Amino acid sequence: MASSKKEPVASGAEMTEAERSAPDAAWEATVTKGMKETESEMLLQWVSIVMVGIAGDFGYQQDLQTPLASCPNLRSMVDTIPDFELYVYPFLAGDLLRFSKRPLAEDIKPNNVLLNYEEMADGELVIQDVKISDLEDAVVLPPGKNLRGCLCGNQLWRSPESWARARQNTPSDVFSFGVVAVYVVLGQMVFLAGFSDEEVSRKDAWWHILRRHVSYFATDEDSFKGLLRHIGEEDEWFDRFAALAADFGPEKPRKPFANWEYAGKLAELNDANYGLKSTKSDFRAARFASKEGRDGLGQWIPQVKEDGDSTKWHIWSSRRSRALIIQISVIALVLICNLIFTIVAVSRYPSVNGVGLIYEGDCTTVKNLDLWVHLFINILSTGMLSASNFCMQLQAAPTRANVDQAHENNEWMDIGVSSYRNLKYISKSRKVAWALLAVSSLPIHFLYNSAVFQSLTSFDYTIAVVKDSFLDNTTWSLATAEDNRRDDPGWDDSRVNPTDWNYTSIITEMQTAAAAGEYLHKNVTECFKLYNDYFAPQGNVLVFVKNESIQTPPTDSLLLYVGIVPRSDDWAKNMWAVENGTVHFVLQAPAGPPALTSNNCRFQYSPWIMWIVCAFNLIKASVMLWVWIIRKWQEPAKNDHQKQVLYTLGDAIASFMRHPSPETENLCLATRCFLIEIVVVVLFSQSFDDLRRLGFSVSIPSFWSMGFGQLQPYTYLVIGLPRQDPGGLMVNVLLANLPQVVMSIMYIFYNAMMTTFLVQREFSHMYKEKRRKPLRVSEPIGIQRGSYFISLPLRYGIPSYALSGFMHWMISQSLFLARVTALKADGSDDPANSFSTCGYSPIAIFISLLLGLLHVLIIIVISFRK
Repeated sequence: MASSKKEPVASGAEMTEAERSAPDAAWEATVTKGMKETESEMLLQWVSIVMVGIAGDFGYQQDLQTPLASCPNLRSMVDTIPDFELYVYPFLAGDLLRFSKRPLAEDIKPNNVLLNYEEMADGELVIQDVKISDLEDAVVLPPGKNLRGCLCGNQLWRSPESWARARQNTPSDVFSFGVVAVYVVLGQMVFLAGFSDEEVSRKDAWWHILRRHVSYFATDEDSFKGLLRHIGEEDEWFDRFAALAADFGPEKPRKPFANWEYAGKLAELNDANYGLKSTKSDFRAARFASKEGRDGLGQWIPQVKEDGDSTKWHIWSSRRSRALIIQISVIALVLICNLIFTIVAVSRYPSVNGVGLIYEGDCTTVKNLDLWVHLFINILSTGMLSASNFCMQLQAAPTRANVDQAHENNEWMDIGVSSYRNLKYISKSRKVAWALLAVSSLPIHFLYNSAVFQSLTSFDYTIAVVKDSFLDNTTWSLATAEDNRRDDPGWDDSRVNPTDWNYTSIITEMQTAAAAGEYLHKNVTECFKLYNDYFAPQGNVLVFVKNESIQTPPTDSLLLYVGIVPRSDDWAKNMWAVENGTVHFVLQAPAGPPALTSNNCRFQYSPWIMWIVCAFNLIKASVMLWVWIIRKWQEPAKNDHQKQVLYTLGDAIASFMRHPSPETENLCLATRCFLIEIVVVVLFSQSFDDLRRLGFSVSIPSFWSMGFGQLQPYTYLVIGLPRQDPGGLMVNVLLANLPQVVMSIMYIFYNAMMTTFLVQREFSHMYKEKRRKPLRVSEPIGIQRGSYFISLPLRYGIPSYALSGFMHWMISQSLFLARVTALKADGSDDPANSFSTCGYSPIAIFISLLLGLLHVLIIIVISFRK
């Protein structure tokens, strides 16, 4: 009953009505069920077709059906289970293919669900494959009895492939499952809406049905050409589909599925390509899962979130290659920002001894610049290190072969969290990438926050203790003054009187200026208050005493002289007691040029540090780009389960469900109890003791008055480290950023613990009866969920990253690099006595400790959640 192949037709318009209605064997053998026929009428129609199609072999067909009639869960031609409306195994009972007590379709019943399963020794059924088909259309015919061109299934539900390529002697996925799913959700048959019963029952109904198929679901030219290649030019349906496509034009435009009157309810189906491609939407599973009750699927099918813009973004970004590209973009953006700042700074602000000056002026402006620039630096560093950690986690993820090898050695591996223990088993390329990313993080941790810093100026000055006769230009001798202090056990020449100063010239200039009235008269209290602050504008000072009998010879008017330079201690400040003499009054010289009396702060940077940061930033970006480029070689074909990378717990569960491991067979899950003890080392305790000794209050209000992240005369460290540049700069940079490294290590453990808690919680949701969740995998299929973009749920990840960035910024304000620039009495720089040190802010330390405690409390609270 084979039909002859028709000549190619240019367009549907040129195909005649007779050609469309040609009674060929393919059309005569079509089972047109699903309309208004009763079940008995359909059965008689099926029998009549078989009798017409294979004359004399009806007995053979009965022989095929007889064994099936004895099956207690199967409905066949001889219905032995009339009391059962639905059938098949217990796990397919209920509302699987019915919705709200309404039949989905007369063709879509449980006897259309074909299961390829294997029964295990313990009676468990392992399903290998599931197809929607028709037993009637899958009968096995004897050789020579194949009805060539027979169309399988109902024409309203048939997929495009089934129209052209389906054969009656093979089980075929004859239904367009997307069309069935639309019917499940909307109760509307795509190819029935808008057509009359007469139109869909005509022999040329295929033209209208397939035309809508092509109009709605042929979303692009490539997919349609793919269908034609699948059909093959030798098939008569090749020309029919070509004619359908050519029939569209300006007067009869193609109407996409989005223009269907019911498509507004299915926004996610706008780009679906049912029949030509698998459906991308999980709406049917979500609808099924929402059904409750003993016979519903809610207790068996995991909950699925309805698709939306956020879901589409989550699915798109969860793919590892895409997520990696996003992280590469972040680290590239940080690199661009670093390079722009470095190039502009180096070109506009030259440096001396590794220190460049960006701004010099008002101290309030400098402090604000330092505050906000460090905040921006910590935002950049958080983004850069987070992107790097994400890539490190990907590189440390084991393959299934790695896990099996570890199990053979009675060891375990971490999945879904950052872990160095996995390095023992992963490939060399992954180890190299992981190591490069880890090593390149250290310089950034140690240096980045000290790339810019504030510098306060402190004046060199000389104090001369003299008698009243000094103003009368009387004689004086440096040797006599030196003899006066030689026997003082508390005197330390190494702390005062720089050897490169010409004291004869200095004392002479002071005497001349004081005699001319250029010095300012101050009382003792005013003088102590001014010179107790190293960073206040100061000049040379003359201290006059009343008791002149403390020195011999009486003709010498100079009792003592002290040259004082900025230091990291306050020894030189305690130089005011002069034996038994009593201070009478003080004359102070102006502190350099008038412009220096207020503009005595500087905002500086280190070009060396910035170039180092840029270099390691570039290394990170290059390694991550290299990882992305070679990902195709690192991630083998999906059918090689041994080389599949297990990024998430869901990946591991799916892998072990498909391919159980003999090493872990019959073993239960092991649990670990994490006992986390975070020891808070109270830094700067000696400094607080110093504050008490100096008479300062250590209360919170007094801490706040000292300033946030600001250097004070009594808030910098005195620990004997080198201070002269450039060595002193680098040593203090490393010290100032040591807490940043400690904080980063703590954050890695914190993030790992958070991930562990949430992975365990997610695992429990996979079997929790009322809130069952599907697997979260790196490459989701069907209703599986995509993995998190930043390895944690956004409701946890965003606060975690924000808190981490804020903590890093607070630490940068707690212990920081500080520069003290020495100025000579005339206002010129004194590089020999300028130095680098570390300053600290008590209020910032206090807030940092509170935030650290908050971190610990959050972990404890989350650990108690079930």
